[in-house]
Amino acid sequence: MPHDDSLQPDGTDLNPRDREHIPLLERHLLACCLRADEDDCGVDDAAELVTPADFVLAAHGAVYTVALDCRRERSVVMAADVYDRLRKACARDQSVAAVVADLGTNLPLWLAETLELEPTGWRARYYATYVREASLF
Repeated sequence: MPHDDSLQPDGTDLNPRDREHIPLLERHLLACCLRADEDDCGVDDAAELVTPADFVLAAHGAVYTVALDCRRERSVVMAADVYDRLRKACARDQSVAAVVADLGTNLPLWLAETLELEPTGWRARYYATYVREASLF
């Protein structure tokens, strides 16, 4: 049985050393970052622990980069802004488009499904710890 630190509050075992779990851990972290508001800024908590380079999936790193950019420019990170910036970046740069294509053909749906993973940004530090740990091996 895994120790308590390896369990999500819903009881699912998400071990950062198990490569198959890393994309889900990253996506949960992104959900926390996209749920951030002025009082609950998950992206700030995440930024203390991880960089875009820490993400195993380059597409997740691209989404995180855009969330960080949005936070630097505004007090609130909104999924609609992240989508708009990603869409524009893909139109400008084929290499970005190739990376983001890994999220699927329907980016708005991917973002909506990602948002459903976390109700708030308050668990960003929890997931950021795991994403950071996964990046070290």
